[in-house]
Amino acid sequence: MSDDRGSEGRRSVKRAIRITALIGFCALSWGAGAALLAGPVAASTCLPNGSTCPPDDFTGSSAGTLLASLVGPFSASGSFSGTFTNAVYLTAGGTLTFVLQVANDPGSADALTQLSMSNFQGVLGDMGDRSDGSSLPGGAFVDGTQIPTGVTRGTTGDPVSWEFSGPGATNTLPPGTTSLVLVVETNATTFTSGTLT
Repeated sequence: MSDDRGSEGRRSVKRAIRITALIGFCALSWGAGAALLAGPVAASTCLPNGSTCPPDDFTGSSAGTLLASLVGPFSASGSFSGTFTNAVYLTAGGTLTFVLQVANDPGSADALTQLSMSNFQGVLGDMGDRSDGSSLPGGAFVDGTQIPTGVTRGTTGDPVSWEFSGPGATNTLPPGTTSLVLVVETNATTFTSGTLT
């Protein structure tokens, strides 16, 4: 684990962390990275490519069959600590859905403003959250409260990011709060290890 200090100095230290997440599942490992295979992509109202748009609503939708999940800690000295939960589900159509949730510890000094999955390659089907706050079966997901203001993917498809910094940074992920369950639907049929930031 490392923190992304970058060229922006201390502020970026307070706002971003990097977690390497590996899960053994048969001969596979989970992560934000995915070896996405060609195939039809579901219609989407939120497929940004280098721009931010409101997250789509996955309330009431089934994630499918849980293949692998991981719960782990993250921290940045003097700034924040918390727990991430991530999982990958196999849908009835044979494609993979990646799911993520983050809780910022009550004792953290700072809020989180952005959460992203890097090394995510290939075609995305859709991105969003469960806007009613509901959890998902398996993977230790819980009901969440903090709503992302938008979702973004880079011009190459990497990274996939959720913004929690609304106007005046009023919609951050403050200490003691948990994000909604965040969802990335894909046309992937296999997955490999990756990185959460």
